[in-house]
Amino acid sequence: MTQEIREWFHKSNIGKPQGRLLYSIREWTKKAKESKMKSFESVAKMIEKHEQDFLRYFISGQTNAKAENLNSRIQRLLASNYGTKDRDFFFYRTQIYFALAPQKKLA
Repeated sequence: MTQEIREWFHKSNIGKPQGRLLYSIREWTKKAKESKMKSFESVAKMIEKHEQDFLRYFISGQTNAKAENLNSRIQRLLASNYGTKDRDFFFYRTQIYFALAPQKKLA
């Protein structure tokens, strides 16, 4: 069952028809619940709860990881500049912080 779910989450499923993916994941969750193994039952419940989110990933293979990374960097910047009274200095630090951030190299 572990191997089946790994195959379902494989990137080769990106772009496949949503109906086929939905059917296969529902079959897996059904088997997981029938297995009476607590770990598979909890994974099945989580998959049922977030089914549409998982299926959305398989439309284009995109996640929100970049947005989460940007949000994390903004939160770190705010935490390190807590209490700054000079607004212009804060915006200057923000500009420098994001300008010097490591950039992904283009091939």
